[in-house]
Amino acid sequence: MKLFNRNSQPQIIENNIQGYNRIQYLDMVRLFAIYCVLWGHSLQYVSAVDFISNDVVKFIYSFHMPLFMVLSGYFFSSVLRISFFKVSIKKIRQLILPIVSWAVLMEIIFSIYSLYNSKTIEIVSLLKNISTNVGLNFWFLKSLFFCYILAYLLVKLINIDWLACLVSLLICALNPNVFQL
Repeated sequence: MKLFNRNSQPQIIENNIQGYNRIQYLDMVRLFAIYCVLWGHSLQYVSAVDFISNDVVKFIYSFHMPLFMVLSGYFFSSVLRISFFKVSIKKIRQLILPIVSWAVLMEIIFSIYSLYNSKTIEIVSLLKNISTNVGLNFWFLKSLFFCYILAYLLVKLINIDWLACLVSLLICALNPNVFQL
C-alpha cells in the first residue's frame, strides 16, 4: 500500500468507534509524532548524560511539536462553520479539560500516597498544587487552544486569510510570551 497516492482520494476509514471518518495516512503521521514525543521524553528522563547533547533528541525535538501543530492546523477550516461559542466549548473540552483532569488525578494519587505514609493533607496546599500543575504542564495543549481561538477570531473578524495570518504572526512577534500561562 502506498502511503501517498496523488491520483486518488485519501484512504478514509469510515464509521470508526467514535463515529468519525478518519484519514488513515494522517493517523499514521500522528502515531509517528506521538511515538517521537514518548521517545524524546524517555531519553530526557532516563539519559545518564545531558539529554540536549544527544543527537537523537536534537533530531526528535527539531520537528515533533511543529508536526503536531501542522496536523492540528490542517483541520482548522472545519471549525469555521460553527459559532465561536461552540468552538470554544469544543476546544475547552478537547484541550483544557484533559490538563485539569490530569492535574486533579495526579494530586489525588499523591494525596493517597501521603495518607498512606501518615502525612496530613491540607486543602489549600492541594488546590495550590493542582493550580501549579495546570500552569506548568501540557504547554502544547494550552498553546494549541490559544492558537485555535486566536486564529478563529482573526479569520472571522478580518475575513482575509493571509491578513489574519499576518496579524497573528505580528501578535506573536510583538509578544513572544503570548501563549505562556
